Amino acid sequence: MPAYRCTQCGNDFDRQSQQRRYQAQHPFCSRGCYDDYRRWNPGSGDGVARSNRRRMASVPTLDLSGLSDTERAYIAGFVDGEGTITVVPVKTQARRKSYYSIFTIVNTHLETMNHLAAMMGCSVMTHKREGGNWKTVYKIVVRSTADVLHVIEVIYPYLITKRRQADLAMKFCRRKLAKYGDGDYSDTFAEDLLLSEEIRRLNKRGPDGTPQSRAEHLGVSP
Repeated sequence: MPAYRCTQCGNDFDRQSQQRRYQAQHPFCSRGCYDDYRRWNPGSGDGVARSNRRRMASVPTLDLSGLSDTERAYIAGFVDGEGTITVVPVKTQARRKSYYSIFTIVNTHLETMNHLAAMMGCSVMTHKREGGNWKTVYKIVVRSTADVLHVIEVIYPYLITKRRQADLAMKFCRRKLAKYGDGDYSDTFAEDLLLSEEIRRLNKRGPDGTPQSRAEHLGVSP
């Protein structure tokens, strides 16, 4: 089966199981790369330069720079208590792992979440569990690497509980943005894996005695 090169990340992949809509004009190795390309290159043709994609991807769509110190501290307090800062693995259709940063705030009080979303320029997602007496859960989710980095940088001076996770996430985001569009992320896989595992351990709830990590399973050591 012939190999194809992903228009977005530059990795080679086998397009055997790729969905038809991803094949229209450009080959993409995953839905994530397809969405990223559409986001940063609306209506673009085949001749989009990688340098331009890298420049666009480094520009956050959110802007929290105008927030007061009180508002920044308010958001940071929610992140410390009700938020998650993490880096997670995502498998592409080529069965390769890529890593993405995610910033999340979760709460069951809609008015509070709408207030937070208005400050941040985000939308609120609704998640209602079926059965039982579960309350409706409201989420603010930031996935774009540039946006995650921007939000963390703005609230970082006020973080306490999640400060270490923020340090690791900012390190990951800056490295990813610096390499965006270069095409080969394989040289950072081991470092991303260890960083992701460290954040997972920091976010883990409950007593000690964690199972063997993916990094240990793959024989990757610090």
